[in-house]
Amino acid sequence: MSNNNLAINICLLFNKEELYELYQFNEYIWSKEKVGYLYDHSHQPHLTLFQKFIQEKDIESSIEITKRFVNHNQIFPCFYGYSYTAHVQYLQSYKVAALELEDRNGLLSQYNHYFLSALTKLQNVQGSSQSFVINEGNSESIQWVNNYESKSLAGKYSPHITIGFCSDSVFSDYPHPSPKITLHPTHLVLARMGNLCSINSNIIYKYEIPKSKH
Repeated sequence: MSNNNLAINICLLFNKEELYELYQFNEYIWSKEKVGYLYDHSHQPHLTLFQKFIQEKDIESSIEITKRFVNHNQIFPCFYGYSYTAHVQYLQSYKVAALELEDRNGLLSQYNHYFLSALTKLQNVQGSSQSFVINEGNSESIQWVNNYESKSLAGKYSPHITIGFCSDSVFSDYPHPSPKITLHPTHLVLARMGNLCSINSNIIYKYEIPKSKH
């Protein structure tokens, strides 16, 4: 491992079969724009609970924080989509297309707050393009992660699954499937992020959510 600060993401992964419509949407966006990424093993659809730049020496502390979470919290067995959006500006003239998820009983905000409280105890560091894996992080990705903590502190956590990056016209032209889908989390992972805040096979810690909890 290098001595650079690392971009990490703590997130939930889901059954691929339940994300079929999102894979189709992602493929459509990619075919029209050739911007962002196609879902694959290097770019897995995910629900971010928290992300941050950390020092390499704090990896073990981050793992312990994540383990404490799964040991003391029963992860809710299912989450619900409610809207497709493309309103966050990203990558110059493109926007983030996403499936927004309901935050029933504020559970996802509670998860976010747990990691906000625990990880802010680690030394606050700035990231660079070298903080990401697979491809170097661009300026938008660096700024996004640098600002993530302050947005969470301001109560602006918005649970979503990123589908891709596209223009308004491409987003509106796609015949959107119903966003009212039920998703069952299969794993909670602590991972190093790729460019565009993607989740890949560079997993630091992976917890399989017991099927009995689904």
